Amino acid sequence: MPNVFASLPPGYFLYFSVMKRLILLSSILACLSLQAQINPSNITIARDSFGVPHIFAPTDPEVAYGLAWAHAEDDFKTLQLVVLSGQARLGKVLGKKGAEADYVVNLLRCRQVVEEQWNTLSDDFINLVKGYVAGLNAYAKGHPGEVKYKKAFPFSEKDYMTAVMFSVAIFCGVDNALPQILGGKIATIPGFNSQGSNAFAFHPSRTTTGEAFLAINAHQPLEGPTAFY
Repeated sequence: MPNVFASLPPGYFLYFSVMKRLILLSSILACLSLQAQINPSNITIARDSFGVPHIFAPTDPEVAYGLAWAHAEDDFKTLQLVVLSGQARLGKVLGKKGAEADYVVNLLRCRQVVEEQWNTLSDDFINLVKGYVAGLNAYAKGHPGEVKYKKAFPFSEKDYMTAVMFSVAIFCGVDNALPQILGGKIATIPGFNSQGSNAFAFHPSRTTTGEAFLAINAHQPLEGPTAFY
């Protein structure tokens, strides 16, 4: 059998070794950078008279951390199901209905798409996701009595993004469309849906605080895995 390494240029293995160390170093620095951006003592969650959480923190990842904590305070049980959907493990806790959801997660290649597209995301966006995931994992660790599905935690950023892909698909009606598609009951080229959401932008001159406001109604349900602030 020929030695395929003999044709490699001198210094290749030294280059490869150096690159491995640089990649490892950059990964360590990225983790340290995120940790430096998240200090729970810097985060304030203030709820108004309606119970809506307002999160204040010096960095965006810390705000994301606080948002996850507020979400968990409000509906930790549902969030655990969201996490399990991202791991395609709902069948283990919900039986047949959960298995159906796991099937769709795999059918839509949610995890594969996340893996394929992960490196296209900006560092700022990934740090937001990391902040949110860190906040939810921290809440689970700090409130073990509220953890109904212990195998859900800790979960990863890619678990979360997989769950997001699945949730967006459900929000867009895949649970209604898929049975029709698989049953051959839907037109090959369906007509366009003319429905839309409402959005209102307020100029600073129109607000009592002198701030600009953007209110978006995404028509989200009030509860369940596709509900969010």
